[in-house]
Amino acid sequence: MAAFDVVDLRRGLATDVGRFAAATAQVEVMLRMAPAAPLAAAYDAFVVALDALVAAPPADVDATGLRGVWQLVAVLGFGPSLTDCVKDGTSLAADGPAAFSIAEGGVLCPRCARDVTETGAVTRLPAGDYRALLALHDASAALPALDVPHAAAHRRLVARFVRHHIGDRRPLAAMDFWERRAWATPVAS
Repeated sequence: MAAFDVVDLRRGLATDVGRFAAATAQVEVMLRMAPAAPLAAAYDAFVVALDALVAAPPADVDATGLRGVWQLVAVLGFGPSLTDCVKDGTSLAADGPAAFSIAEGGVLCPRCARDVTETGAVTRLPAGDYRALLALHDASAALPALDVPHAAAHRRLVARFVRHHIGDRRPLAAMDFWERRAWATPVAS
């Protein structure tokens, strides 16, 4: 590349630390997980995610940031299986709880969750959190309303997923900063 022109600075990302933290986590995912070869779909997903963060009302910044990271992970080819058991293909009910295995790459049916629990970690998602995870992965779905503890839990889940599937052990400073988000001020409802 010999030169480039900045078309949109997205100054809105600097309006609060939450937006900025989510954007830097998305940048880090792109820089660390994207292939060296051009991937137009990843670039498009990245631009859409940044634009959504700029436009998000304060109460939706967490969910918008989460959706952006999950969408990037999916378009880069690392997205988790969320509707069918990642081990045996059994369909899961969207209105019930789910077991999520980071190492296996998605949700597990009850039988496979028992088997995996004996050999590895499984995150138990109550029905509401599973529905929120499904909505975060569906760009056409309404964003889930996440209170502070649930937003933190979803940030931890995506951060652990990215760390596991990224393929190297270098630290993810932006992801760590976004994941901790202890500095966040809760938005009044």
